[in-house]
Amino acid sequence: RKVIPMPGLTASFCYDFKKNEWWSKGPMHLIWGWEDQCNGNFEEVLKMVIKKDKQRFEDLVFDSIGEESHVITEPILLENGNQIIEEYTYLYQGGDYEKRSPILLQGKTTLIGINKR
Repeated sequence: RKVIPMPGLTASFCYDFKKNEWWSKGPMHLIWGWEDQCNGNFEEVLKMVIKKDKQRFEDLVFDSIGEESHVITEPILLENGNQIIEEYTYLYQGGDYEKRSPILLQGKTTLIGINKR
């Protein structure tokens, strides 16, 4: 039996830039459409974003480094038809005053809509 998530559902995650690894807490698998996956790498996440939004999604994650410490995305459409908004907080090492090398990205994914595909 397929579980259909409700808009407003949220999940939190962390992304380790050095290891290229993310892990999540909450129903991330329902939002993104994974079986029961609760960790992976950036390339696996990027595959789940529709082609039209891929570059914008990638730019948001990496171009905000050193510019913003807190970012809220515009809506992003996933391959499974779910539409999300993500919220990112970048964490840097104590001596990285120019904020060039983030160590972690803490985030929250919110499901805002489900599109029929």
